[in-house]
Amino acid sequence: MVSLTNQLNMFWFDLMHSPSQGKVLLSVFGCAVALLALFNSIRRWIRRRSPGYFEPEIGYSDLHGDEETIEADAKSSLAAKSGWKPVQSSVPSFVRTLLVIGFVFTLSLWYGLRNYLIIHYWQAGEYSVSVQNYPEAVRIYRKAEGIDPAVRSTHVQLGKALMRNNQIDQGIRELSLAANADHADASIHVLLGDVLLAQEHPEDAAKQFQQAIAIAPKDANNYVRLGSCFAQLKRVDDAIKEFRYAVSISGADVKANANLGSYLIGNGDPQEGIKYLKRSIDLSPADIAAHNTLASAYAQMGMYREAAAEFRAELAIDPEYGFGYFNLGSALKDAGDLRGAAEAYKSYLRKAPTHPSFAVGVPLAVKQLNELNRRIGHGQ
Repeated sequence: MVSLTNQLNMFWFDLMHSPSQGKVLLSVFGCAVALLALFNSIRRWIRRRSPGYFEPEIGYSDLHGDEETIEADAKSSLAAKSGWKPVQSSVPSFVRTLLVIGFVFTLSLWYGLRNYLIIHYWQAGEYSVSVQNYPEAVRIYRKAEGIDPAVRSTHVQLGKALMRNNQIDQGIRELSLAANADHADASIHVLLGDVLLAQEHPEDAAKQFQQAIAIAPKDANNYVRLGSCFAQLKRVDDAIKEFRYAVSISGADVKANANLGSYLIGNGDPQEGIKYLKRSIDLSPADIAAHNTLASAYAQMGMYREAAAEFRAELAIDPEYGFGYFNLGSALKDAGDLRGAAEAYKSYLRKAPTHPSFAVGVPLAVKQLNELNRRIGHGQ
């Protein structure tokens, strides 16, 4: 449980370093209250100095006259009874009031202008990002950062703009500052972890995801991300453990089921892996990668017709996926459907000229097709 001191610290940090339109309105309200108090003080000061306002010989118990007269009578009465002598201030009460009002007004004005300027820079930065003017976005967010370096959202937006501007290391630095500025926000750790994982820093990314898990232990996506870090680090058993826990939290999480199934198959347990891959496909039938992995698992177990069915399913989703035809040809060949395999290889070769990336498989496809035609011609 968060202590009262930590809660107060978080409240104060949010109050001072999280600009919002509501806080601008709050500062306007503070300025209005200060001006109203100033007007009232001036009005009272003028009244006290108006002819006929002073009423002599007014006792404390009469409850008549102005506040200063009542207060003076009370002090005199107390001094007579106890021998206490009130300390006289060298600063007139009207001046003291003006100082307090001036302080409140100045503080409210500063707070409002600061919030307004930061929000203005945020909006200008968002516009620059929307028109893909990333250098200008970086410049604008730097201005916002200069007003208050402790504002977490500025570091986040500046970090994103820097990475879009191909300043990856500086972007990571800004996101790190945001993560350090607010330890209670899991989304910042997730964002930084995603960037680090994409930049192939799985160890650093894992630390960020672990912090996110500590803050939000019931978010299955964070365990999936942590498992992906362990997979990059070749810690397959740890990756499977994280994927299992993600599935236990959210059985309907497509990525958790798909990743768990894939790594179970890769770790030598295709039968259990197939169970989770089937579940992920039931949850998301259009997931080509899941169909492909499931087909590979079936082929690994010698279930070639089932593998061919999965390859056909992925081609139904994306008919332009040329390697699907190649894989379908291999599965049908192993299943004994020579004519079907030959048609699949022909489809692959028809797709190859329009997809340069398929060129690598062309020689093997031609070889397989020639062999199939020979076997078909011989009636095999």
